[in-house]
Amino acid sequence: MSSSSLLCAATARSLELPSLLALVAAAAGTDLGRERALALAPFEQAAALAGQRARYEEALRLLAEAPLVPSWEEPVLPLLERLSSGRPALEGIDLVRFAGVLGASGSAWRRVVAADTAFPALRALGAGLPD
Repeated sequence: MSSSSLLCAATARSLELPSLLALVAAAAGTDLGRERALALAPFEQAAALAGQRARYEEALRLLAEAPLVPSWEEPVLPLLERLSSGRPALEGIDLVRFAGVLGASGSAWRRVVAADTAFPALRALGAGLPD
């Protein structure tokens, strides 16, 4: 942890941060979510923390209705790695799985855009996405 972190080392130890992140990761719906949760680190700048908090609060409001993406039993990361590298060669079932990932992503984005309540922080994340 850097000395400029907003979370001091003593607080991180008191929170048992690695154990806390493991609990959060266990609740993730995909392998990518678990990996991302385990890699979380304290913010070093107050502005970055405020932006993440806004996205988090907006996501919580959306999640109160239903999950944004379904849980995947099969890992997504190896599929994405195969799609980007071409090794091993893709099979038809891989394209079907990837279509499912794209479909779930599109559904999540449509929920953000169509919501009655404005979600400016989440919309900013997808600002560059095509329709």
